[in-house]
Amino acid sequence: MRSCPWLTVSIHTVSPDHANVRKVGPDGIIRTIAGTGHEGADGDGGPALAATFLMPRAVAADVTGAVYVVDGGNRQVRRVAPDGTIDTIARAGG
Repeated sequence: MRSCPWLTVSIHTVSPDHANVRKVGPDGIIRTIAGTGHEGADGDGGPALAATFLMPRAVAADVTGAVYVVDGGNRQVRRVAPDGTIDTIARAGG
């Protein structure tokens, strides 16, 4: 098992080409936390792992463990709750 002794928190990253969100934990293991790997705009209210994105561009996490994803292709911000569900919390008009 690889580990990252210098890492005391998790790092989150997005993969626009693979339409998913991943987390690197202090143990060095990379886990997908949201996205099926297929492009789309589905999944609100359900498991984040069953959701689809269209060019996720940025990610941030808060102190509660929620992860916020800028879904650039769909012009929206989505929230992955600590329980693993996903919802759209903001959407651009037009």
